[in-house]
Amino acid sequence: MKKFMLFALHSCAAWASYNFGPDKAESWLTPNIPTLYDLTASQFQSAPISSYYAGSFLTTTNGNQYFVVSHLLLLTQQPQSNIRHSILDITNPSTIYLTTSSFVPTPPQPPPGKATTSGPWSYSLPNYTFSSPSSDSVSRMHTRASADKYSFDLSFAATSSALHNLGAGTFAFSSGNNSQWSLPACRTYGTLTIGEEEELTVDPARSLTWYDRQWGYVSAPPAFTWMGLRFPDGISLSVWAIDYHHSDDEDAQQWRFATVQTPQGNMILDVAVRPDEGSVWTSPATGKAYAGRWGLEFQNGDVVNVTAVRPDQELGTGISAFARVEGAFMGAEGGFGVVDVLG
Repeated sequence: MKKFMLFALHSCAAWASYNFGPDKAESWLTPNIPTLYDLTASQFQSAPISSYYAGSFLTTTNGNQYFVVSHLLLLTQQPQSNIRHSILDITNPSTIYLTTSSFVPTPPQPPPGKATTSGPWSYSLPNYTFSSPSSDSVSRMHTRASADKYSFDLSFAATSSALHNLGAGTFAFSSGNNSQWSLPACRTYGTLTIGEEEELTVDPARSLTWYDRQWGYVSAPPAFTWMGLRFPDGISLSVWAIDYHHSDDEDAQQWRFATVQTPQGNMILDVAVRPDEGSVWTSPATGKAYAGRWGLEFQNGDVVNVTAVRPDQELGTGISAFARVEGAFMGAEGGFGVVDVLG
């Protein structure tokens, strides 16, 4: 089943431009962190839930800005898996928002103990690709998609050090464990098209891709919010708010934490995530209700507000919204990011 939505609203308001740009880390490797996985081998990790995500914050050579999502969610024990992708015009967010969510046959998985652990990899599916041509499986990656009203073809280089969520990359998620690492600001190249317009070329110096690799052995919790936020001075945050019920008779277990990456080092902070009830939008397609604004109160005393630039950034089973950030974190004022909400 395939869903395609075009939102063409005619408000003339435009947001100020954002300062997108890649990291310049010496290496994406983190050999001193005792993770339970190898970064290269994890690109081939076969698990019941296996996610490859790229959120690209793009400035094109004509000066316009766009947010492009490419997400492959492999459900290896199910007959079908999910592809989601979208393009938002950030320069005029009320005018163009194009999305596609489709289910495709799950690609065959290798037998236990027979999986490849390094080298190039590729998932080539109808009108969609997510791959790496690199011998190390990470340093260069590529994704492309083609839909009725848009297309994109993006490559990105691992110019960030890996951010391991909760420090070592593995944490409780529903009734079991989940592993997740990110490359928050990869140097990005490529093109995109919207409608009948001419092809737009990405400016690598004023663009970045947040790559996120995640896998787990249990079903997702009934409700969670994840944010990938970017501040000036090379500060990146991966923020989780997870609600989990152990049984129907128990109150929800609430996990709230932020993994912070800075040029001087990383840290883990408690965070209160407070959705603004006055910002709720209800989807006419799914009937689900989503907040469009969140207040974040960090353990170090910093407070910021995160606001989706339009409320209806629903992409399949949840929202995957470009958002602006107001307030200061560790002295860095203002920022941007993506907010994913399920449930």
